[in-house]
Amino acid sequence: MRFPGVSVNDLFALVLARSLRCPLVTGDSRLRAAAEAEGLHLLGTLALVEQMVQQALVSVAEVERGYERMRNAGRRLPWDAVTRQLDAFRAER
Repeated sequence: MRFPGVSVNDLFALVLARSLRCPLVTGDSRLRAAAEAEGLHLLGTLALVEQMVQQALVSVAEVERGYERMRNAGRRLPWDAVTRQLDAFRAER
């Protein structure tokens, strides 16, 4: 297999993103590595959250609650970067 450890569903997402020439949204490290090997543009959680805040689709308070739920659920995010992002959002208010 060309990308060992990447699920069939994740490979489908990769192929779809490539064929549609759109960013691939993932936080999965194996899928991210495969997408980078294919030269795809990637977006992760922090980038999506930033876009949603910039477009006023969510409030900073909603983002804070969402990140807290993710942390409590054991999600693996770069928590130092999350803290910096939240600090920047608060400073922009």
